[in-house]
Amino acid sequence: MSNNIHLVLASDNNYAQHLGVTMVSILENNHLKSNIVFHILENNLDQESKEKLKIIKDKYSCQLFFYNIQEQEIKDFPDMGYVGKTAYLRLFIPQILPKDIDRVIYLDCDLIVLNDLKKLYQLELQGKSLAAIKDVKSEDILRIFFYPGIKKYFNSGVILIDVNAWRAKNITKKAIDFITKYQKQITSSDQDVLNCLFINDWLEIDKIYNLDLKHERINKLPSKDTVIFHYSDRIKPWSYLYTGKNKK
Repeated sequence: MSNNIHLVLASDNNYAQHLGVTMVSILENNHLKSNIVFHILENNLDQESKEKLKIIKDKYSCQLFFYNIQEQEIKDFPDMGYVGKTAYLRLFIPQILPKDIDRVIYLDCDLIVLNDLKKLYQLELQGKSLAAIKDVKSEDILRIFFYPGIKKYFNSGVILIDVNAWRAKNITKKAIDFITKYQKQITSSDQDVLNCLFINDWLEIDKIYNLDLKHERINKLPSKDTVIFHYSDRIKPWSYLYTGKNKK
């Protein structure tokens, strides 16, 4: 059995620098760096950006693969402003990754990893198709717009994915169909889509795997147990407007 940890991230040129920071944070805080395999879903990531990411790969002796998803695939998807359409690229994971990969962790590019990812990667999914943390967004929004049966809502910035389950459920096609049908109601891009496709089919995990202090960013720092620290607010730490203690 392979000891590799397969990680999926998505980026365009606007987020290439932040993708690099996330990659370095992962490699600096995981013991077996050569076991880290990065799968980058990209939308028009230029060659210069790719070469800079390859420098990171060479320095840490990890593995790095790029998968281009054409603009045509997502051009009609609703744009959620600062999030952009790149967020939708994760919906193509079951379609685009090699068939021998059956488990991945998806990570946004506005986060840093502070501890080893091995425990999260090996987490038992208990028959569910994914694992994530419960999000602060109210489930009521989705009950009104989409499905009355939704009881809780997860954050899609960090997801442990059973890729075979996603393939079996034909998630990419279902996601595209859902977006086509509900374009005007979607408020949180891919996150709304995934929550509606995986009702009662996701495992809630500890917030240490996706700690988001956007409501307390001035007063709190992540604890030593935090594995992933997520800057999911609109104002990011690279913005001059960001004033949190955790900016560094």
